[in-house]
Amino acid sequence: MPARNAVAMATILAATILTTSASAQELPSVDDLFKEAAQQPAAPESNDDEDDAEDSDSDEAGEEEAEATPEAAGLPPAQLPVDEDAAPAAQPEQPQTTSPAPQTTLGLVHTLTQKLRAAERDRYTDLTPVVDSPQWWQAHSLLRENKCRKALPLATKAIDEAYPTDRSPWAQYALARFELCGGRAADGKHTLKALAALDHDVSNAARHELGMPVRLATPQTEAQKTAKRTLDQDLQSFVHDSRHRPDVAKLEQQFDAIRARGLSRNQWLRATLAMAQRQEVAKNIEEAARLWRGAYERARGKRGHDEIARQIARFERRHKHKVLSVDVRIDDMIHAIGKKKYKQARTLNALAAKQARLSGSEVKGWSLMRQGMEAERRRKRDDAIALYERANPLIKHPAMRARLYNQWGKSLRRVDRDPEAIAMYKTLCKEHPTEHKLCAEGLYQAARLLQYENKLQEAFDTFFELAGMYPESRRMPEAIWRAALCAYLLGQYEPAQGLLAQLQQRWPRKRDASGLALELKAQYWMGVVALKQGDQEQAKDQLHKAFTMAPLTWYGRLAHARLTKLGAPPALNLPNEALTLGDLQTLGGLRVPKDPRLGVAAPMIRAGFYDDAYAQVRHHVYSRGVPLKKGRAILAALRLALGDHTKAHWMASKLLGRGGPTAHNVRTWATSFPLVFIQHIHKYAQTYNVHPMLVQAVMRQESGFRPKVKSYAGALGLMQLMPGTARYVARVFLDDEDYRAKHIWQPETNIKLGSMYIRMHTAFASDRVPLALAGYNAGPAPLKRWFKDYGHRELDAWVESITYAQARGYVRKVMTSYITYSALYTPDAIPVLELEMPKSLRRWGVIPGQSGEKISALPPRGPQAL
Repeated sequence: MPARNAVAMATILAATILTTSASAQELPSVDDLFKEAAQQPAAPESNDDEDDAEDSDSDEAGEEEAEATPEAAGLPPAQLPVDEDAAPAAQPEQPQTTSPAPQTTLGLVHTLTQKLRAAERDRYTDLTPVVDSPQWWQAHSLLRENKCRKALPLATKAIDEAYPTDRSPWAQYALARFELCGGRAADGKHTLKALAALDHDVSNAARHELGMPVRLATPQTEAQKTAKRTLDQDLQSFVHDSRHRPDVAKLEQQFDAIRARGLSRNQWLRATLAMAQRQEVAKNIEEAARLWRGAYERARGKRGHDEIARQIARFERRHKHKVLSVDVRIDDMIHAIGKKKYKQARTLNALAAKQARLSGSEVKGWSLMRQGMEAERRRKRDDAIALYERANPLIKHPAMRARLYNQWGKSLRRVDRDPEAIAMYKTLCKEHPTEHKLCAEGLYQAARLLQYENKLQEAFDTFFELAGMYPESRRMPEAIWRAALCAYLLGQYEPAQGLLAQLQQRWPRKRDASGLALELKAQYWMGVVALKQGDQEQAKDQLHKAFTMAPLTWYGRLAHARLTKLGAPPALNLPNEALTLGDLQTLGGLRVPKDPRLGVAAPMIRAGFYDDAYAQVRHHVYSRGVPLKKGRAILAALRLALGDHTKAHWMASKLLGRGGPTAHNVRTWATSFPLVFIQHIHKYAQTYNVHPMLVQAVMRQESGFRPKVKSYAGALGLMQLMPGTARYVARVFLDDEDYRAKHIWQPETNIKLGSMYIRMHTAFASDRVPLALAGYNAGPAPLKRWFKDYGHRELDAWVESITYAQARGYVRKVMTSYITYSALYTPDAIPVLELEMPKSLRRWGVIPGQSGEKISALPPRGPQAL
């Protein structure tokens, strides 16, 4: 019987006995969660500036990196679910005496399970720390600060205490690393040379440190190696032949063959540019121009695009042949304005105008339109509209005119002149139906605005017009969803059901603004539609599927609320073993299949040299060949152990499934949802009567745990507060006359102000957290308007009706984080969603439970207002 199956059977048997003989271990209360936090040693700090993960939560360029602080690095000894099969906590490698298990049925099962797990652990890499004591980690912190002579005595003492009689090779390697820079380099090198000669797991790490050859077998098949080598050789040969072989027909055959072999983007560009140059030499100007144009489109927005543009310009001058159309040049000008490259935009505008051979008055119109777009980019929307109005009678060229309508409509809708924006978008499509991309965008925006104005039937018809005319539009998934929502709100449940089924079948993995899959959204709403049709059994089935797909998400929790109301609450299954947060500072509990490529990294991890280990693992994760199993999980765990919570949660988030944490992946979930600055959060959450996991979820979304981050809109710090908002909260609601602008950068002050600001919004929203989050993101004034316009709908439909895309996604994202944090750390306090909306909002500034009422005018719009 495979070890894995045997362990599973033994575990099931043990669980069955436990249900009758012992109560399951419960996770701690909120108060228990934060006890004795000061006892945890701080993890080593990281100065690594690499950014491996895609920044879904990042702000624009110019942000400052977070500064490591003791609060950021320290983690309280709260309990988490743990992987039962994970490696045991770190222990000194020396003989230990254990007591025999009691001779009961439960004891026998326990003994059998332990033996089976020991056999299974042979399949995994041991990453338990060689030493795990405060002195050891303090020595590492000093070493990272280049205080080697201070680090060495602490490291030596820690090793001596852990290994009083005999040092294992692991311990010898760990101490030798400290000796190399602690004034005993000769001793360290001598130890490493001895270890390098051994037949031991630590030998490769010792050889690496000495600069000796290290051979780590890579499980890459010879066929894969040969295919890669052959492709590189063939590409190089093709580029060489394109310069010297005159037979263009054979080159074209070779070109087609090599493109069919799955080239990377850079390889494709290299081959295409070589062929374009050969076609130019052969006087095939049209074909060369086609290839140049393809390369230009493929490289847009990527490195090398500007150089290709310059080469195309030279080609056009040589042959008096236009490669890029006026439309392409106009779009490039618009793209440059979006990147705030205004000087480049002026140059591109002049090139497009020259190519279009415009009259003097129309050239002026084009310039006015460009200035309008620049004003829009600077958020001076009234100025932009005025410039568009001046440009309108001067612009005749169809390509520019279509884009004028699009840009004009965008500015109008952003100043809440929706009827004018709708008319502008419809005019675009009426006059320029062949501008497929722009017309599809215009119809989508017009239908969306009609939906926001509660003109649901007209919106539904416009979405259908878009689907019929431009079925290949990138807006199709969102258009189908919005059409389904319109049908639902109109009570047309059968069309809604069909549209939701189409959404689920055609775009199941596509994600919306909240990062949740359309398959999940459609599944939940199919259950709601079935419920409204009166088919409770079908509704229960559909809603249960939605809950099972992603129980710790916004839609999963909504499904739970619906099912509970139907008298069929689903069970949320979470592992109930304990893992202290201090354990996350090491990688001992991470199950990683044995792989020879970890021959250098594993000893480094066990010895605590996480920066070096990170570089080693990263090389194997991102190099070509067979992927390193659990490689990305190791990288995320290393970042967390180094106190780099930002990169840790970004990297771990990409590894999570939808089904919630299990015994096998709970560590990755904890890495993606770490507790950071938890002492401050608990203090002020308790003071202002806010759930601490809600504050933690807001911080995760707003700043990614970076104390020094600044958003493009000017929001600052961990909770992303606007300076005016922070001053307003401090002086009006906290009576803090000593508050100064610089205090917003202090983590404790920022959390204090942010926690109070959350409480202000929850009070205003009649204690409904989703409504409060909408206000926190967009400001209380938009929340008041949305409540007035859509407050008659249930909570789920109300959130979908929020008119700011950012705020709509923000509510669902933060609620998902809030639900997940609560499930991981306070499972008895997972938020319960009330589907019925409150009858009214409270007066702004009225906070129940506080002495006195803080009444004032509405503050500046929220930290992420559009």
